[in-house]
Amino acid sequence: MDWLLLHPFWAIGLPIAASLPLGWLMWKALDPPPGRIGRGIDAIPIGLLRLFGHREPVEMGWKRYALALLTFNAALFVLSFTVLWAQAWLPLNPDGKGPLTSLGYKDPSGTEHKDADTAVIFNTVCSFVTNTNLQHYSGEQHLSYFSQLGGIVWLQFVTPACGLAVMLAVIRGLRGQKQLGDFYLDTARSLLFVLLPLAVIVAVLLVATGMPMTFQGAAKAVTLEGGIQTIARGPVAAEVAIKQLGTNGGGYFGPNSTHPFENPNAWSNLLEVVSIIVIPMACVVMFGLMIRDRAHAAVVFGVMATLLIVGAAIAIWAELQPSPATAGQPVAQGANMEGKEVRHGPVASATWSAITTATSNGSVNAMHDSFQPLGGVVPMSLMMLNVDFSGIGAGFLNMLMYVITAVFLAGLMFCRTP
Repeated sequence: MDWLLLHPFWAIGLPIAASLPLGWLMWKALDPPPGRIGRGIDAIPIGLLRLFGHREPVEMGWKRYALALLTFNAALFVLSFTVLWAQAWLPLNPDGKGPLTSLGYKDPSGTEHKDADTAVIFNTVCSFVTNTNLQHYSGEQHLSYFSQLGGIVWLQFVTPACGLAVMLAVIRGLRGQKQLGDFYLDTARSLLFVLLPLAVIVAVLLVATGMPMTFQGAAKAVTLEGGIQTIARGPVAAEVAIKQLGTNGGGYFGPNSTHPFENPNAWSNLLEVVSIIVIPMACVVMFGLMIRDRAHAAVVFGVMATLLIVGAAIAIWAELQPSPATAGQPVAQGANMEGKEVRHGPVASATWSAITTATSNGSVNAMHDSFQPLGGVVPMSLMMLNVDFSGIGAGFLNMLMYVITAVFLAGLMFCRTP
């Protein structure tokens, strides 16, 4: 068997195996019993919150918890908008990036404008605050290192932490608790105990694969023709790690993980694709431990895993077929390589497409619009379902709504009160 065909087994099998201990650790770290709140390692997030004026943990009902979530995200929006708008005057800008624009735009008279494009900034901040991570800019061209780290990376840490906090609150409500915990403490725990340590580990491993991690400016290279080529670089590994782990998808470079600096080789590709789905899988494990019903969690996990495996298998089979668009040409004898990196090929590209859309991650290592019709159906279907492990915290809640609706309808069909 071609060794490339083993990639899907590692890409799905490794996170399944890692999700069991990780889910247990998340349960212990994020949902300590009342008598242990603030003790031991839990004192670290409480101490951090005190630095920002949040004195002691407060038990919140659902209204207060929701208000804290909305208030916190409103503050994130204002702060992030300010960072992107003022990037030309902020530090860590060795290449002298100007105000964030779409690409520089011209008015009807042909005059080019390079002032800050508030529409692009507004779109970017809305996208990253909501963990959508749609990009109407090209990071290496338009953002300074400070904007990448203090704006984009910061949001890619905080927004999945908010998703985890909401998931914790909902599960506590399902357990019958009237008080759902402290939103700020839940968010701090998610950052310090889950996202930050995992991101450090993944970033170090990505640097080991050859990914750049530097604050030096763009490199200058002399081409064979004697010209000067400017090669963008920067703190890439730090952003890629949380881009994947936080089910974010916003890349450092415009081409995302098709760019060789954002995905240098087969090892970085495997590490990144595993990072996409390991925390969403662990969330389901944590759910079973929190409600003390592992069988229920196993059923949900099994349904999600089946959808993912079937989707990946269909996409891989489709992309291994010759493309009708190249019929009659020599390239038609092989798999569909249109829109794909030769470093990854059709198998790794199709596997990534299934996992990234199942988790609403959005990062890519191939262009999905170049897939075969059947191969393109898979990412479209998984995006529309948005329940196959999906985004951290919020993705599981989507599946929970499907479960509740199914139970309600099944109860009606059996003439029983749901």
